[in-house]
Amino acid sequence: MKLIPFCCLCFLFASCINQAATEYEKDMDAYRNAYLQGFLEEERSPLLEEDFEFIRFYKSDVSYRISAEYELLIDQVPFDLKTSSNKIKQYRKFALLKFNVKEIPDSLFVYESMALKEIEEYKDYLFLPFTDETNGLTSYGGGRYLDLYRNDFMNGFVEIDFNKCYNPWCAYSDGFNCPVPPLENDLRIAIEAGEQNFSGIFKYAEDKQQQQQH
Repeated sequence: MKLIPFCCLCFLFASCINQAATEYEKDMDAYRNAYLQGFLEEERSPLLEEDFEFIRFYKSDVSYRISAEYELLIDQVPFDLKTSSNKIKQYRKFALLKFNVKEIPDSLFVYESMALKEIEEYKDYLFLPFTDETNGLTSYGGGRYLDLYRNDFMNGFVEIDFNKCYNPWCAYSDGFNCPVPPLENDLRIAIEAGEQNFSGIFKYAEDKQQQQQH
């Protein structure tokens, strides 16, 4: 039997990795385009199409797509979660995630909104807010969000893709009640993935009213 030289095996392996990374970047480009399109379809959107040039993302990095072990948290008592406007929203803990990012172990809680669970369209929606070492530097100072769903939790593991994390609307404009990530969801490393700081002009209520009149 003729053996394939080791150098050829290395080349084939590297080629497969590069191809997978390229495909992942294409998928993320499509995901981000759909994310921007969502602002145009939302009636209360804080952004117009001309604002999109100021929305920035870190380069897609598949190493930030990780598999986390989870523990479902049963019979949790709802708690008050503060928002950016000092109002209160009620959530309860749904699960505890444990994972490694860049070989550093960490954990995050996943939450369930008590209001949204009563709405058929959103009853399976779960909320993962977090802060990390990039906040106030290259990413929004108030932290970022990830969306998860009940059916993501299967076989003891759930995928977290930090490339999909996004800013709350409070990063672009006032007038919104954005939940503030709890201190227990502060990561000890820099998550250089997902959405970065908005580089456009922050909009105030009077600015938005003027835009609606034109």
